[in-house]
Amino acid sequence: MKNGRFYEIDLLRFLAALSVLLFHYTFRGAVGGAFTDVSFPELAGATKYGYLGVNLFFLISGFVILMTASGKSARQFVVSRAARLYPAFWCCVTLTFLATLLLGQGRFAVTAGQYLVNLTMLHEPLHVESVDGVYWSLLVELKFYALVFLLVLFGQVRHVKVYLGAWLAAALWLSVHHHRALGGLLIPEYAGYFIAGATFFLIAREGNSAYKTVLLVASYLLTARYALGSQPDYLREHGVHFNPWVDVAAVAAFFVLLYLIATGKTRRFGSSRFVWLGALTYPLYLLHQNLGYMLFNLLGGRVEKHVLLAGVTALILAASWWVHRQIESTYGPRLRALLERALTLAGGLSARLRPGRRWVAKMLLRG
Repeated sequence: MKNGRFYEIDLLRFLAALSVLLFHYTFRGAVGGAFTDVSFPELAGATKYGYLGVNLFFLISGFVILMTASGKSARQFVVSRAARLYPAFWCCVTLTFLATLLLGQGRFAVTAGQYLVNLTMLHEPLHVESVDGVYWSLLVELKFYALVFLLVLFGQVRHVKVYLGAWLAAALWLSVHHHRALGGLLIPEYAGYFIAGATFFLIAREGNSAYKTVLLVASYLLTARYALGSQPDYLREHGVHFNPWVDVAAVAAFFVLLYLIATGKTRRFGSSRFVWLGALTYPLYLLHQNLGYMLFNLLGGRVEKHVLLAGVTALILAASWWVHRQIESTYGPRLRALLERALTLAGGLSARLRPGRRWVAKMLLRG
């Protein structure tokens, strides 16, 4: 860690994204021939567990987002998150949309209306299909951001330990009792990761305690409860066997690793060179799935599959670097400045209208 940055987390984020990429390219794409006919049975036995990279993302997000929210106003938090998420997202959605029009070959299709709604990042609540399937996790992240935003808005970040405990208690209850509205808001199947990540940040900032240990143990038990109790439908349909205990063990390793990072045990392994790997992560995650599948389908009959795997991965990494350097680094600060100006103008307008609103209220009360 240097200047408040945990370089080990940059490396972890990249490895998590890479594991998800390998999950899609060497296992998920060929299951039932759904997305591609290029298969890697010699790798799939291990890489089929690469989806756990998303779980690691959620754990890291709990750590990083609480760190980001500390000391910020609600306005600063919203602006920083929007400027971080949207420029790269808009670019990646657009690239995937154009690639689908050119290379979809009937397996992949997208409409202009679908594309435009996806740009909001709120397409799922609007019941519009994702341009790329990986976007599902963005809604989960946005729900977590919304909960943190409420704490920031009402000045409760300093009491975050209490709210983490309350969220965890509610999530444990929801893991047994179905409640559609509360479950949709509190995301019990992923809450354990966010809560544990936030707790690890608190440990990094102020040290451990019995209460934080209880939060971590209960969060882990919650994640294990869901790992042991569910399996995706598409796996059952195609007879793919997953050992849920691999999930349980992997998540335990994630918790141990974050604990070591939070307590400074891995500091000597951190390097500022990991920052550029962390910078690749978000665009890599957004770009890789459908674009990669389409390239596999286009070239699968002409290029040896392992060479194709390496080539497509290298191309996606290069595209991710371009998105970071040309889009995120350029337009993130511009969007931040634009939002700051818009909110300042809105605040000034609201202040000017406030006397008028008081006068109208007074007249209504007299009436």
